[in-house]
Amino acid sequence: MAVPETIQALTVLLVSTLALVLCVAGIGLSTLSLSGTWLVVLAAALEAAVGKGFPGWTTVALFALTSMAVEGLEAAAGIRGVVRRGGSAWAGAGALVGGVAGLALASAALPVVGGMIGMAAGSFLGAFVVEVLRLRRGRAAARIAWGAVLARILMVVVKTGTSLGMTAILIAGMIFR
Repeated sequence: MAVPETIQALTVLLVSTLALVLCVAGIGLSTLSLSGTWLVVLAAALEAAVGKGFPGWTTVALFALTSMAVEGLEAAAGIRGVVRRGGSAWAGAGALVGGVAGLALASAALPVVGGMIGMAAGSFLGAFVVEVLRLRRGRAAARIAWGAVLARILMVVVKTGTSLGMTAILIAGMIFR
């Protein structure tokens, strides 16, 4: 094997290894309700840049569109979960703000699982406070706030499933290219 071919083979190996690490990190972040799908998009882009057939830039674009759709679903999920249980759109916004704040605060205090706990608690508290102020009834407000928590949990499942699916497509393409 000539030196340029060896360098090219090592480059492909390095990029493929980095892509796999990004995919695993993306799946891990998705389980914490973070934007892990974008790391899988980055992994696909690295593979496309090497130019060994699959994935191509069309795959990268489709992965990016899928990630955008998942982010849009997540933004709407908290509001939908609250409104579906009779809450106001303001309670949905409270759940979103509370979820982000809870995620940030709890992640700093308790790495790994803290983010998920903080996101759920913050979503609940954000929606609950808004609905208690609106309805003046704690039980009804709690029922509505649980809708935000359930929506967040559903979105963790969707994000993780999406990251797993995109990773499986990418790895299959890398193996069978």
